[in-house]
Amino acid sequence: MRITLVVPGLLSLPAETLAREPSLSRIAALAEPTPEADLDAALLGNLSLDAAVAPLAACGSGLDVAHRWVIRADPVTMTVGREDARLAGCVLDLDDAERAALLALLNAHFAVDGLLFAAPRADAWFAISEAQHAVVTHSAEHAAGRPLRELLPSGPDAARWRRWLTEAQMLLHDHALATRPRPVNALWFSGGGTLPDSERVPSIVAAAPVGRHADVLRGIASVQRRNVMPAGTLEGVLAIAEGDIVVIALGSVDAEATLARAVQDFVRPALERLERGDVSSLSLIAGGGQVAASWNAQRPSLLSRLRRRRARFVYDPASR
Repeated sequence: MRITLVVPGLLSLPAETLAREPSLSRIAALAEPTPEADLDAALLGNLSLDAAVAPLAACGSGLDVAHRWVIRADPVTMTVGREDARLAGCVLDLDDAERAALLALLNAHFAVDGLLFAAPRADAWFAISEAQHAVVTHSAEHAAGRPLRELLPSGPDAARWRRWLTEAQMLLHDHALATRPRPVNALWFSGGGTLPDSERVPSIVAAAPVGRHADVLRGIASVQRRNVMPAGTLEGVLAIAEGDIVVIALGSVDAEATLARAVQDFVRPALERLERGDVSSLSLIAGGGQVAASWNAQRPSLLSRLRRRRARFVYDPASR
């Protein structure tokens, strides 16, 4: 059995807080961090699954996308400076009336282009097309805070998607949503594709809350027609788990209190199982701010046990 823990928010905690946690230091002694584009890309890589993010996320959020082409269409706040434009981040707090208004606006404008916009939750926005599109994109999490010039859509159909980005900005420029405290003045498209064939998807045991960071995991389970368990504790999941790959997505770990619960309920017991040889590997996929990384640990050797005394869990993307 192998265990993968997906921990959003962890890398946004202060470095000294992370370095003080003994269980994280034990992971640092066992594995070097691997930089990742974002949590979803890291999870797909961990499962060796070559698949598009958006249709899996849509499926995991409750949409029935069948064989249609799907892309994320996140409402975002974009800032325009003298030399470049940047994403300040996704807008995830639209209320029901705002969400309905934005959907009506987008669907009225883009219907002629064959795009249908859907938002099953305030943090889950998608555009659905019967046609296929050859376009390369970057996730909003990866693009946030970076100059957008090199992150715009590319590929054979890039011109069309760049035009649609511009049209969305023009639509929203004078809209009421652009004047709210967290303005929506643009869309960001990413992760387009179709669902993978079920034969290509690894069979997993999944435990996850409802939310953006768990949608891809829930979508993978849905393709396999497997239920997703609540992420109560590791021992609770393993007590009823039947499978060789167990993937657990936690809620956001963005404060010392949530870090303490995550360590107690998941990280420490997973490490204990790894050190006893009950599991073959333990992967920790963590994100926070504009960074993400993964640690892939095997059963500790004598050398790694000796390293534990001086290992510290600190991730510095600038050093990678």
